[in-house]
Amino acid sequence: VEPDLIILDGIMPEMDGYAVCEHLRDIDKNKVPVILITAYDNSEAVARAFVAGAEEYLTKPLHWDVLKYKLQRLFRNRNAEVALRKSEGKLQGIFHNVVAGISVLNGEGRFLYANQKMADLLGYSIEELYELSLRDVTHDDDWPITQERISKIIKNETKEYHVEKRYVRKDKTIFWGRLSSSVV
Repeated sequence: VEPDLIILDGIMPEMDGYAVCEHLRDIDKNKVPVILITAYDNSEAVARAFVAGAEEYLTKPLHWDVLKYKLQRLFRNRNAEVALRKSEGKLQGIFHNVVAGISVLNGEGRFLYANQKMADLLGYSIEELYELSLRDVTHDDDWPITQERISKIIKNETKEYHVEKRYVRKDKTIFWGRLSSSVV
């Protein structure tokens, strides 16, 4: 069972709290929050705590109200991170399992992300797509209208567009597809 929080004393026998914190950061993939408490109240001790990976640093004598508010903030942040990871996981699941080819392009039209379906449709691996642009997979006759419509989206003249166009696969065969594009 993973703890929700770890509170360490900076001064402990055998291994101090800073070293324990560093060790935890090396082995803990989920980054359980660590509060380091110590009698040292100087900038070097504070810097050492944060370099070791502590989220918070408190000095002795401990002020319980300060601890209470820091705990509330840490747990609020932790809950937000957990919710974000779950949301990202769901989005990734949709992105990779949908039956349509999906890609994300940068402002120059280069592939930043693509799902496996898009790679399969175009005959490339996902890694190969990241070396290409929309221009590289668009039929020459369809490029002017594609370029014009992308330009309108980038200039914020329109929110989205849809067009039937020809794509060129890696093996140079051509297929028709519907491109739906919008700014994200």
